[in-house]
Amino acid sequence: MNDLESRLKSEKEFHDSKYTGGDLYPAHYSARPTVPIYHEMLRDLGPLEAKTVLEYGCGDGWCTVDLCRGGADVRSFDISDEAVRSTKATLARQGLSEHAEIQVMSAEKLSYDDESFDVAFGFAILHHLDLQLAIPELYRVLKKGGTGIFAEPLQGNPILRLYRHLTPQFRTADEEPMEIASFQKIFSEFSAVQHKEYYLSGQAALAMLHIPGLRRIYPWTQKAFWSLDETLLSAIPALGNWAWYSKIIVTK
Repeated sequence: MNDLESRLKSEKEFHDSKYTGGDLYPAHYSARPTVPIYHEMLRDLGPLEAKTVLEYGCGDGWCTVDLCRGGADVRSFDISDEAVRSTKATLARQGLSEHAEIQVMSAEKLSYDDESFDVAFGFAILHHLDLQLAIPELYRVLKKGGTGIFAEPLQGNPILRLYRHLTPQFRTADEEPMEIASFQKIFSEFSAVQHKEYYLSGQAALAMLHIPGLRRIYPWTQKAFWSLDETLLSAIPALGNWAWYSKIIVTK
């Protein structure tokens, strides 16, 4: 078995377990802290009517539903059979099955034709991939002038690195959070690369979710830290290297 086959097998097994009820979510995920980032990404997409959208990693279909409701012609894939099954069931319940085609597929070898999509969209998926293979595929399937929008965890903060080291049960062996300094190299084929960081001081609010008795004040502290981070990261962009997440927008 070569390195890519081993990686895909590991990712598939982990995510099959995750989408069949495996306890593979950290405590802070119960508060859905990345949803505000996701909502910004949807706003960045703009009107979706008559656009062809490729969704990277359908998961259980929560993004797929919104893309379909926005009027897009959606193609979505995931390495996990269970994720694909879950997404198809979700779309069926919402009456949206005819708006999307869902397949089991790896991002490193897409089956779509060249220049098929206006938009590519993914949440916390790129850091699971072999980027040397996946990014050329992303470039290939996007139309000229097409856009890719992704949100990804970052690895620059040593406290976050320690947390990940201490909680290996929540992640796959091959996944690797991204570095802002590498964006230009990773996306060198694209005509433009933009990024915006989130959760700098806001990481303190997330820590409260792990402390009994403090969970109830999380919503208020999260809003305060979110506003503080907007100010800090706008004034001193270099602080983004210590943030938790980055939104990445690339244009072909």
